[in-house]
Amino acid sequence: GLLVQLVDRIHRLKSVAASSRHNLTPPPLSAVAERITFPLEIWRRAEPRWQNLDYRSLSAYITGLIRYDLLVSGPHSSTTADCRSKLQRKLTRKTVAARRRGDRRKILLDHLIEEVEGRPVAEEELEKVKTRIAQELRRISFTG
Repeated sequence: GLLVQLVDRIHRLKSVAASSRHNLTPPPLSAVAERITFPLEIWRRAEPRWQNLDYRSLSAYITGLIRYDLLVSGPHSSTTADCRSKLQRKLTRKTVAARRRGDRRKILLDHLIEEVEGRPVAEEELEKVKTRIAQELRRISFTG
């Protein structure tokens, strides 16, 4: 009697819950979930980097990097679609070596100067132009 009814009722509730769970439309998200694969050498450097910079998560760090890239809008000198390719491994080795040497990448101002010049500009020349810009900004700020 009662035990059979209880078991039957539990089975019906389970089936209703299971079918409801699969028929639900997920609420719209303000973010997109995506799976990302990193070369091991990049991951070994990225994980402590985002934590040392006090990002709340890897996702926040990557979002910050993408925002920076979109703001700078500079060219990407080398890209590859497959993180397991030989080219990707070569790029990873170059990145790790550049990081060890302390190499720096161009900033937005560098790209803007090159855009105005209509050509790639050597680092020494970029520094001279940036110095002139800084001097002019200082002059304007004191006379303005």
